Amino acid sequence: MQPPEPQQLQPLGHVRNRIRPPEPLPYNGIESYLELLPEFAGAAAGLEAGYIWVVTWLHELDGAGRLAATSPATGRRGYLGSRSPTRLNPVGLTCARILSIEGLHIHVDALDAYDGTPLLDLKPYVREFDTVFEPGDPAWRRQPNAALRLARNWRTVERFCGSTLTAAHLVGVRLASALDPTLDRAVTDPTLQWDCRAPAQTAAALLAIVGCALGSPRFQLTLITEAEPGSVAVSTPSGEQVTYRLEPNIPSDVAALAGTPDDALFRRL
Repeated sequence: MQPPEPQQLQPLGHVRNRIRPPEPLPYNGIESYLELLPEFAGAAAGLEAGYIWVVTWLHELDGAGRLAATSPATGRRGYLGSRSPTRLNPVGLTCARILSIEGLHIHVDALDAYDGTPLLDLKPYVREFDTVFEPGDPAWRRQPNAALRLARNWRTVERFCGSTLTAAHLVGVRLASALDPTLDRAVTDPTLQWDCRAPAQTAAALLAIVGCALGSPRFQLTLITEAEPGSVAVSTPSGEQVTYRLEPNIPSDVAALAGTPDDALFRRL
C-alpha cells in the first residue's frame, strides 16, 4: 500500500512560526499561529479559548522513511509503539492551547511542526472524551538526561495544573525529576506507592507527573502549609523506600527558585 499523496488531502491552512528545516524543532514545540485559508473562515465559528487537537501533514519528512518497520530512535519499537514522526502516513497530532483568535489566525502556545506545514483539521479538546485519569507512561519514556527529564515534567504539570505555575509547583517538578534516577523504575510506574506530605500545589505537581487522580489508593496525601517541613516517601514492590524531606519557606518567585539547588529545596533522608 502506497501512502497517499498530500494532493489528495485538502489543507484548510498552514502552520506559521520561525522554525524551518534543517533547524531542529524545540523539544516542547514552539509558539505558533494557525493561518486559515479565507474560504474556511466560517469553519472556525464557535472556536474559543481552551485546548484544541491540531492535525497536520508532516510534509518535510522523507517519504522513504515513512515505511520504516522500527523507530529510528531505538531500532526496537515499531513506529506504532513510538511517538516518532517517521510513520506510514506522515500525519501530526498535537494538543495545543489557544492563546488568542484574530480573524484567520489562531495563536497557540506550542506546536511541533515547521513553518508552512499544511493544516488538515482542528478539533476542540473535550475532557469527557479526551481525558484519561491515571494513565501509565510507557517504560521507554523514562528519560536519563536531567534537563530533558525536567522539561518533560514541567510540560506535564502545565497541562495538568494550568499555564500559571508557582514556585510550589516547581518544587514538585524538581522533586520528581530528582526521584526518578534514585529508583529502579520511573516515577510514573503504577506499582509505586506514595506517601506525600506537602503543600497543595507541590502535591498537585506530583500527582500530575505520577499520573494519579486525587484519592488514588497508590497516593496517600496529607496537605500541609508551605511554612511546614514536609516529606515525600516512595515505596517499590520489593519494599525499598526512598524518602525526601521538603524544606519549609522556599522562595516564592519562580525565576529565583529556578536557580536554587535541589538540596536547598529538599534532602534525601
